[in-house]
Amino acid sequence: MIFTALILLGCAPEKTTDSAEQPKPVLATLTLLDAIQSTPKGNVTLTSSLESTNTDGNGQGTVLVEEETQVVIAASAPGYLTHNMYLYSGRINYNAVSFLASETAATQMYSLLSPTLIPDESKGVLIVALDTPELLPSVGAAAAISSESDDPFILTNSVVYGNAITSASRGFVAFPNVATGSTIISVTPPNGQTCMQYPAGDDNIAEVDMIAGEVSVVFFQCE
Repeated sequence: MIFTALILLGCAPEKTTDSAEQPKPVLATLTLLDAIQSTPKGNVTLTSSLESTNTDGNGQGTVLVEEETQVVIAASAPGYLTHNMYLYSGRINYNAVSFLASETAATQMYSLLSPTLIPDESKGVLIVALDTPELLPSVGAAAAISSESDDPFILTNSVVYGNAITSASRGFVAFPNVATGSTIISVTPPNGQTCMQYPAGDDNIAEVDMIAGEVSVVFFQCE
């Protein structure tokens, strides 16, 4: 009887890696706020590689995304720049909050830095979000990119040139007029801390694709 069982076990088909380790999608819930008014932005179309949905009246929308990899969720709405949001999924569902800039808001922001900064529609804008787990600005964190761009800036009660978060600024560094194509972001954390791509990345470096006339947003969390 034991001999028969061993023969049957030996003849059992082996599980392939593909069948045993198929990636499972997780849910990413985004809350989008108007960049100027900080109010929820509804009726924004969110598109991942797996599905598409619209945000509700609270600015929230949930889409399926791949697990354990960098994912891109595009957010588009009439009168707003398309924002391509880069996150690094783990194995559990997660939430993220982001601002959405209208075309008017972008024009106003550029005008605050004119005549030194002139928008180039053949290039893109890169936003590097640098927050704490409490969604507060990660003071002292800084960002650099590998591609050619105009000088980065931060947002305080005005627009100020710089690539590091201060106690008076919001939690992001903006790189205007970034050349299209692939660019690598490198984050320097505050002293004694680490910064990882949110929510489940394991590195302070990320690579994104810049698209002409659009905004790429990559999320880091520092603690």
